[in-house]
This record gives sequence, C-alpha cells and structure tokens, in this order.
Amino acid sequence: MSKTKMLTIVFACILFSSSVASAQIRTVLVSPVPGDPIASGTNLRNALANIPSPSSTNRWLLKIEPGIYQLQGTALQMRPWVDIEGSGIGVTTIRLSSPTDPFNATISGTSDAELRLLTVEATENSTAMSNNNVHPRIYRVKFVAEGLARRFGMENILSAPRIEECEFIVFLPPSAFGPTFGFGISFDQLPTGVRSSILRSRITVSGGKHKLRYPHV
Repeated sequence: MSKTKMLTIVFACILFSSSVASAQIRTVLVSPVPGDPIASGTNLRNALANIPSPSSTNRWLLKIEPGIYQLQGTALQMRPWVDIEGSGIGVTTIRLSSPTDPFNATISGTSDAELRLLTVEATENSTAMSNNNVHPRIYRVKFVAEGLARRFGMENILSAPRIEECEFIVFLPPSAFGPTFGFGISFDQLPTGVRSSILRSRITVSGGKHKLRYPHV
C-alpha cells in the first residue's frame, strides 16, 4: 500500500472517530446494591440529582443497570435534558414504597427528556407516572398499577406526552369498601398548541370498576 493511500485511510478514520465522539451524550451509570432494592433506589435518586447543569447544549443519559430500584416516600422527579434508560422491560424495575402520600406517583415526568426501556410499578401508591404541565417522551416502558382505590397507569394534567410501544397494566381487586376505578391513561385539561400521541401501545385495565379515560376539555 502506498504511503499516500495509507495516510488517506488514517485521516478518514480520525474524521469518523471525531464524528462519532461528538454525537455522544454524557452518560451516568447506575448500579444496584445486590439484595437491597431500597439502597439501589437511593443510588438511582442520588445519581439523577447529582448530574451537573443539564441543558439543551449539555444533554445527559442516566443509564440504569438490571435490578429493582425501590424508591422511598416520593416520586423520582425527572430532569429536563436528562434521558433515563433502563436495561429492558422486566430487567430494570423502578417502584415506590412507603409513599408520603398514597396519591404519589412512582415517576414524575418532565419536558425535554425521555424515559425508556424499563418497568415502572405502583403498588403502595396510586399512580405509576404523573405528568403535570410537561411533555415527556416515553418509549418501550411497561407501567403496572395495582391495588385498591383509584389507580392510574399514567396521569396527565395539562400535559401531552409522546407514548410509543408501551404497555399499561392496571388491576384492581374487588373491594368491600365501595367502587374502585382504574385508568390506563388519563388526560385532564389538555394544553394549548401541544399534541399528545399514543403509538403501538397496549392498555389493559381489569378488576373492580374500570375504564380508559380519554382526553376531555
């Protein structure tokens, strides 16, 4: 091979490598504590909180390894410009225990961020994910909400999330204390000028009295 041709190949490789490197966003890896879901949940919450100054020009990825991450008390609040990615549905699971309020969500969404490739559970609390005046992107997430009283797979207030290839499972066992209601996805007070979409997703609500609640004004 001639010296000129070899230099050309090396130069092309350098350009390609630089292009790939510049396309990468910053990544924080979260690992579970073996045998301790609560400590794992603390790791997750701290890792998200400690990401410095995310912005449109400083995007981050929070990558969560396989395991169960059990939060305590309050929802995991997503942050703008930080995508949260698990290791797969049924492989990475986030749940909330000992909620400070039974109506708390497991995850609270935000705009300019995506949640993907994991499972979100609500068993002691009523809502798997809540969005209040925000418009997150949701991709390949399984939401499970089960128990008595009202249950939401996802509750949206003034919010227009983009939901793609997700599954919502809401189960309410029969109650001796009166009717129970399950909502796969709830929309309330639709925002002006923003459109929500649900693409290639499945919603299952069973037990008690149940319904899928569509947008209303």
